[in-house]
Amino acid sequence: MVFYYGKGNMAALTRYSRAVLQPGHYTSLELNWLRRHGVETLAYLDTSGKNNSKPWQKENKETSNAWGKQFVRSGSVWTQPVLEQVKTAFELGFSGIFLDGLENEEMTSFKRLEKLELVAEVRSLANGNMTRRTLLANRGFQLMPELLDFVNGVVFEAFSTRWNSKNGYNISPKHELAWSATVALELKRKNISVYTLDYADTAELKHFAKRRAEHFGFTSLIANRELTQL
Repeated sequence: MVFYYGKGNMAALTRYSRAVLQPGHYTSLELNWLRRHGVETLAYLDTSGKNNSKPWQKENKETSNAWGKQFVRSGSVWTQPVLEQVKTAFELGFSGIFLDGLENEEMTSFKRLEKLELVAEVRSLANGNMTRRTLLANRGFQLMPELLDFVNGVVFEAFSTRWNSKNGYNISPKHELAWSATVALELKRKNISVYTLDYADTAELKHFAKRRAEHFGFTSLIANRELTQL
């Protein structure tokens, strides 16, 4: 699998069985061409709602989803554009969705239920036309264990190495490595595929990230911070 947020490079993408792409960067013809060449394409989707300037409007009511679990359906304005993006991605020809922006520094119990309801609705859309399309979640640890009922896998971004404006590419601080190891052990107990997405630019950093992911039995993915290398 590869995360590629650039454009084109169709031939290079065929080296991978699955690719997470920016939905606006590829046409239906290009996505169909990739599918014919054995590439499962997932559309990047921001679920944070940060890009929506409209005020939140809530109309709370209890609702049951296909899994028999109760969530509070909020009817927030920001969820509608997100769901429309999902529909557009599937109409374009994407085979699945990569859910980003699932976590929130101020995750209240209501926001948590609201976000789970959104993911449930995305899963419902993904199950249309007799096809259960792939959903991957970026982290989303605040939504577990319920989140695992709706996704096919979890991407653990910055599991071992990271990039920031102060230090560039580097190994995560010791306290973050300890925390990620604790989470990793919990994930190993679940029946879920886990991919690590680390940022590195040297052989040493790449080796560290790959070995640490393999230690926990995870699939290691390594990229530059812009996610533009194949």
